[in-house]
Amino acid sequence: MLDAPRSSSDVLECVPPAIHEFPEDIFTQEQRQNGFVILHLVATIYLCLILAIVCDQFFVPTLEIIAESLNVPVDVAGATFMAIGTSSPELYSAVI
Repeated sequence: MLDAPRSSSDVLECVPPAIHEFPEDIFTQEQRQNGFVILHLVATIYLCLILAIVCDQFFVPTLEIIAESLNVPVDVAGATFMAIGTSSPELYSAVI
């Protein structure tokens, strides 16, 4: 009796599926199928555009000033500070 074969319906899941860890969407499945997914697309494009504007207006000029004050070529400063800026959150979370 202990070695009896089990069917797939007898298996218990100990870990809930990862899809349940995401927050609920503001739209129902029916609304998304009827075209509300376009609002998600518009919001994504808008946020990417805002990010590009902020980087162009603030990050690049600041990077040029830092490179000039350190007497470093702009290319080297850009690569170095971009690498530091993108990897520092991972470093801080690993230290914590």
